[in-house]
Amino acid sequence: QAAERLEGAGTVTNGTLAVAGPILPGGEGTVGTLTLAGTALTSGTLVVDVAADGSSDKLAATGTLDLSGLSLALGDATALDEEKVYVIATATAVTGNFANVTLPNKWKVFPQATRVILAYANGTLIVFR
Repeated sequence: QAAERLEGAGTVTNGTLAVAGPILPGGEGTVGTLTLAGTALTSGTLVVDVAADGSSDKLAATGTLDLSGLSLALGDATALDEEKVYVIATATAVTGNFANVTLPNKWKVFPQATRVILAYANGTLIVFR
């Protein structure tokens, strides 16, 4: 299946989805969770919104989440808090790396075994799995 845009909270099921444009969990400018149940994303740009309390948009996969066909961008980089670590994706397994990442200076994305985090890297950063 193909879509120009994937937006909102809820669950997407059944098959493979190619998104030509943005993937906006919760909607544009709103923090929320978009669940992929038995659905693989082959393309698109995950646009993550963050909130002052440290919450963020999240892409939650009930299976494996392959990042290799996806890009990552922020909805509003001025909302980032250097003291927060944002969980932007969860899955039973995370594979690959984002094809393209657009983040402010010193912000890094860290794919881990079952989640993807976004953190400020000012010096040495130790991430536990």
